[in-house]
Amino acid sequence: MASDLAEHPIARKTMAEMERAKRSNSAGNEFWLARQVSEILGYEEFRNFLSVIKKATDALRNNDADPSHHIVETNTVVRIRGGVKERGVEYFLSRAACYLISMNGDPTKPEVAGAMAYFAIQTRKAEILEAEVKDLARLNKRDKVSTALKRVADIAADVGVVRFDHFHGAKYHGLYEMSTKEVARHKGLKDGESLLDRAGHLELSAHAFQADLAAEKILNDGITNEAAAISANKEVAKRVRKIVISEAGRAPEDLPLEPELIQEVRKRLRAPKKKLSGPGKRR
Repeated sequence: MASDLAEHPIARKTMAEMERAKRSNSAGNEFWLARQVSEILGYEEFRNFLSVIKKATDALRNNDADPSHHIVETNTVVRIRGGVKERGVEYFLSRAACYLISMNGDPTKPEVAGAMAYFAIQTRKAEILEAEVKDLARLNKRDKVSTALKRVADIAADVGVVRFDHFHGAKYHGLYEMSTKEVARHKGLKDGESLLDRAGHLELSAHAFQADLAAEKILNDGITNEAAAISANKEVAKRVRKIVISEAGRAPEDLPLEPELIQEVRKRLRAPKKKLSGPGKRR
């Protein structure tokens, strides 16, 4: 029934009108005006629409969401019968509020079906965008770690480091108080998985910070031999460990891993994007 109504010409017209009615504030947040929404949904009297807003408010509260973040009351000048202008109540509605309003509207009205379809698509688009932003942030942080590690390795090589297993191992002993193998076991990494390819944002930040600081220490202290460079790398890692424990409340080895490897994130971001649209034309 709902899908049939969504194909109705009035429903498709409603979707277009909801898109045109969309506004955004200075922070880029989308919102709609309740009086416009009520007209688009076919409510002849705004007072009849207020009960639907009330239902949406209750739904938000029942789902532990603060209604004031989604439905904001204000006042505006409105025309009443006879062309007289008076001040009346108005509401700024978030996408979530509009979606709940459409869900609590008359399900037999094609306008309501069109609004439900529109906000379902908009909500899905927002979810996809949020996930993509999170993926990009993780990928960017992982690339920064790679850049920082290459820099410190190049500087270490310039001062005589050749045993890079010892050099990088010193960092792990300082940052985790464990060897690389012990860290892998402690965190439950699978065979062949790199810690940095599963590390979360904070842990990646700790590695990038440590590598950059170690590079600066080697340069600033005028270190010119392998033993001193390895010692400096471990010393800096110990300091970073203390910062993580102090500020995050837990040690680096206890920071949670991401559920998937960074390679999967790269693959997902490179994959062709599926276009989200309204109901298609019948064939």
